Amino acid sequence: MSRILESYLLRRAVCNLGTKNYNRIFLSLARNLRKDGFTALRLKELLHTQTGDSGLWPDDATFREAWLHKPLYGPLNSPKLVHLYGRLNQTFMSAKSEDLVFATPPSVEHIMPQGWETNWPLADNSKGMTFTELFTASETDPRAIATRKRSVAVQTLGNMTLLSTALNSAQSNLPWEQKRKEMAKHSLLPINQTLLEMPLWSEETILKRAEELFNRALKIWVR
Repeated sequence: MSRILESYLLRRAVCNLGTKNYNRIFLSLARNLRKDGFTALRLKELLHTQTGDSGLWPDDATFREAWLHKPLYGPLNSPKLVHLYGRLNQTFMSAKSEDLVFATPPSVEHIMPQGWETNWPLADNSKGMTFTELFTASETDPRAIATRKRSVAVQTLGNMTLLSTALNSAQSNLPWEQKRKEMAKHSLLPINQTLLEMPLWSEETILKRAEELFNRALKIWVR
């Protein structure tokens, strides 16, 4: 039953559906389960009857759209993201894998950094626009469009991972070539090993990784 609740809550969090009616929903669940019996099947049935933004259990299509495209750094706080990537990391492990324990909790790393403008040129090799430049730029300016697109992609789930706090701080806004070397030296998490195979890191790579992680997420957080 705990896995069903985790799926319900995490899918709603990723889809940014809010928590304001949870007290009412969970009191109703408790009453019905006491009456009908505390079974996983009954819990699932009750959660599937929830409707509207206040209670909906997002389906796979809605979950996927949010997972791939929503800027979720901020709407999902650090503990939620650490839990999410920790669970995904487990899917990369096998019976042969060594257990890894952090002395202090890991932190969420933006692979393409939030301050990407300094060391991460756009696809046409131009520099990203500042907030002031964007404010005055035309909506049809190709550089402005590319800057806005990248700024959203940076905050999506495909662009984040877990690192030790020390490694995260040391990497800061480094370009990908240097980040990749540092991760190869210091990160042992299986979820990060596939990143080392990427010669470039771009919006296209972010989306591709998001798809790969989503396929794993579907097996963890089943509706």
